[in-house]
Amino acid sequence: MFERLTRIRAEHERNTARFEEARARMEESAAKLKEEEATALVGLAEKVKMTPEQLAEYLGVKDEKPSAPKKKKEANNKVDSGNPVKDSDDHGKENEESEDILNESY
Repeated sequence: MFERLTRIRAEHERNTARFEEARARMEESAAKLKEEEATALVGLAEKVKMTPEQLAEYLGVKDEKPSAPKKKKEANNKVDSGNPVKDSDDHGKENEESEDILNESY
């Protein structure tokens, strides 16, 4: 009387086992992929002679951990003269350094 129900339950159990095996393989392959991507990024950083920290700084990645506040330098206490060219001198130096790093990689 319940033969069909018994067959469907057995099929469901087999499929559940297959699904769990496939999920485990998928998670394993995702972990391998993530590890290989990290290795590739470190390799690229080494190729352009940068440390991973320098690469993170270059890319603008910030640490998740809050760091201690830095002491203000006298240069940061300049009065705004209203001239964006004079006030942005520090940014020009940063851009030149970034361009040098990029040019070295090619």
